[in-house]
Amino acid sequence: MDAPVRVVIVSRAPHGGHPRYCAELARALHDEGAAVAIAQPASAFADSADLFEGVPIERVRIPDVSAGWHRQEAAIVSFLHRRGGPGIVVFEESSPLRAASLLLLNARTSWRLATMVHNTRPHGAGRVDRLRHVLGLAALSVPHRVLVHNELQRDELMAFPMVRASSIDVVPHGVWTEWRATASPERSFDAPVTKLLMFGVMRANSGLRNLEELARRLSFERPEVSISVIGRPSSSDVSAQLDRLAAIPTVEVQQRFVANSEVRNVFDSHDALVLPYTNYTSESGVLIEAVGAKMPVVTAGAGSVVGRVRELGIGPAPEGSLYDQTIAMLDASPQQRQHWDDLLVAARSTLSWNAHARILLAS
Repeated sequence: MDAPVRVVIVSRAPHGGHPRYCAELARALHDEGAAVAIAQPASAFADSADLFEGVPIERVRIPDVSAGWHRQEAAIVSFLHRRGGPGIVVFEESSPLRAASLLLLNARTSWRLATMVHNTRPHGAGRVDRLRHVLGLAALSVPHRVLVHNELQRDELMAFPMVRASSIDVVPHGVWTEWRATASPERSFDAPVTKLLMFGVMRANSGLRNLEELARRLSFERPEVSISVIGRPSSSDVSAQLDRLAAIPTVEVQQRFVANSEVRNVFDSHDALVLPYTNYTSESGVLIEAVGAKMPVVTAGAGSVVGRVRELGIGPAPEGSLYDQTIAMLDASPQQRQHWDDLLVAARSTLSWNAHARILLAS
């Protein structure tokens, strides 16, 4: 009998979405027959402890980034060098040092190396944001496998002069287990849509100016419709944009971090999600939450979110303006809303962690 493929998932993040992502992927890899280890800071394991219950996943603790990213990277390389391979190593982030790490591991171990690129564009528009992003992508100058979440990201990396990947593969972002483990939320399609939600970390590319234009117009034309904007701002400039939104009578703004335990209540108390993102190519974690919550999505323009909503059919076809699509949501018939709900149920199966794991193991 063949020994199981060994897979090590490496993440430098101490908290947030990455520990949850790593735990979900590890469970799926175990389900597909792999022997899995995760190397990450101790606090990250605490964040996703419930997902490890009953699953034999090795937990390797590395220093927190607060100890210095040089020390953290050295600990990662030391651990992987001692293990030596064979198997697959998936790096969930990159860093300026990672190119040297990859070269060393390629030369002295038998690991097959892969980097998951969650963001092909920087979140911020500032010079420092762009520089930090380019430095992170510098690791892709070393030939090894690269993973992305959609074809738009793949096309961007293939056009990036620095990238010398041996392959660039598209893997799906799965729906979180906590949504799959419970009954789908039941929604009434006879009651009108009146409660819109904008949720998640608020960044320079979150489209808050587009949302402000929409909110001001709706406050005059559809005063019965409210918009909740809930999430932590990433900068003082974004916070100022949120303050302007809060001045609109039909908008409620909560500038705060939302714990995972609160997310279900946030989604269950609203009718539809608005994603006005601009300059966006990543897979939206908020969109994934909406699929889990069976909440239809309003978006417009171009980018990965628009492409995913169009592909899955989980909201008005994003062909017109954000205002046009919002009105289409507000005026949708019960039959149309039922159709979106059916497609959201189908999307919960389509966006599978096991599909991600099978593509990874097929290398």
